[in-house]
This record gives sequence, C-alpha cells and structure tokens, in this order.
Amino acid sequence: MKTNRNKVRISDMITLNENGTLKYVSSGLFQSDGSWIHPRVTIETYEIIFMYEGTAYICEDGTEYILHPDDVLILDPDREHYGFRVSEEYVSFSWLHFKTSCDRYKNLPKHFHASNPAMPKTLFSQCMHIANTPGYDPVCTDLYTALYIEEIICNGSAVSVSKNRLAAQVKEYVNLNIEKDLTVRLVSEHFGYHENYISKVFKAAYGVLLSRYIVNQRLAYARALLNTTLYTVNQISRQLSFKSENHFVKFFKYHTHITPSEYRNSYTNIHINKA
Repeated sequence: MKTNRNKVRISDMITLNENGTLKYVSSGLFQSDGSWIHPRVTIETYEIIFMYEGTAYICEDGTEYILHPDDVLILDPDREHYGFRVSEEYVSFSWLHFKTSCDRYKNLPKHFHASNPAMPKTLFSQCMHIANTPGYDPVCTDLYTALYIEEIICNGSAVSVSKNRLAAQVKEYVNLNIEKDLTVRLVSEHFGYHENYISKVFKAAYGVLLSRYIVNQRLAYARALLNTTLYTVNQISRQLSFKSENHFVKFFKYHTHITPSEYRNSYTNIHINKA
C-alpha cells in the first residue's frame, strides 16, 4: 500500500537486544469497493499484509502469491510488487510498513497461513489506534510493531514450541475450535484422556493451564472480532457459542474488567483506505 515516504532517521528508531533497530512507518486497514487490483509500486520499507476477507493476488519480483483470509505476506523493501489478477469480490486486509536493521526482522517467513490469527489482529488494531491518537510518544508504535512482528514470527513458525505431540495436538484442537463452548472436560473426552492427565501434559509443555489457555484464546478471538468487524456484541456472542449476549458480556468483563462495548470503543482511531 502507498505509504509516507518521509525519511526515517536511525536515531528515531528503537534499539533491540540484537543491536538492530526498528521503526514503525505507517499502517491501515484496506477495504475494496467493488473489483480491485493492487497497484504497481516500489517502496523503501518492509510491509506486512494480513488478509481479513476475500482473495488478493499479489506479485513481487515475478513471484505470484494468492492470499486468502488469515494468510500473511511479507513484502521486502525496494522490490516492485503489484496485482496480477483482479479481485472481483470484497477484499479486506491490514497493512503495516516498518524499517529495521535487525536480522531477525529482516528474515521473516515470506508467505504463510496464520495458525493463531486472533492475537496479531488484536495487536495490529492497538498499534493503529496508538498511531492515530494524539498524545502517545512515537516509540509506543515502535514497541507495538515489535510485538506484532513477534506474533507474526510465532504464527509463521513451522516448528512447535513443544516436543510433546499430545500437547501440540490439544493446542491445535483448541485453536481450530475456539468458536465452540470448549471446556477441559470436552477436550479431554475428544482425545480420550482423563482431565487431570491432559491438563498436566499441557501445563508441562506450555507453562499454562489448559483451562486458562482456552479462556485466553476465546478472549483473543473476541477482541479480534470487536476490533476488526462491525458485528454486534450479540452476533459475536453467538459466534463464540455463548448461551446469550449477557453470558458473553459477563465472561468478557470478568476476565478483562471492562465490557465488550467499552473495549471496542477504546480502540476507535484507525486508518481505513478504500480502492
């Protein structure tokens, strides 16, 4: 996407542990209006494209990428990219431009399907809100950009953080079924183990109770829907399989100390660009 071409001074960047630097440049939420094709551009920053809806067709230096919902594409600086096919249906994706001298952030996974998209979507919305809200120190957007990129790295890694196959299977099952009213008992029954055993295995592998992980993932998914969609609170409660909107509101407030509507209204300053 087209970005601010103001020069970024190295002194303006945050310094990372690896003696590299990182600087947020710009971000936005793209929404097409009718058929759309990505313009032909060459930019001097890295760009992270995270697909929300529809299908996009983007080519970089002759390599073609087809992006579906929850796919991520990292575009490199000083390389021409453009659309190689028209998207006929509605398309929506987030985009974030950054500059870095850190090898870790210069060698991100190129193109992949996010295994746990809720967290990076939430971090992106928070980053964009801060970037568009007067009063925040610019370093805040740099820090949120670092967190966002770290989530992108975690989502793009093909290597499990655990050698325990059962724990990894349980984690993947929860992520894939987060819209259901999951409990430790239901998960244990699915895998044919006792609740105590499967909870012990999961805690040993990931350092968090399975019950807490389920809650955290449902909260992350709820936040992502509140941040990135126009669904009503009632619609989100139904999508997450709560018995009623009231049950969802109580669940959300118990764990976050604010209501879903209050959370949504706290991140209102965003930038949307349309074709």
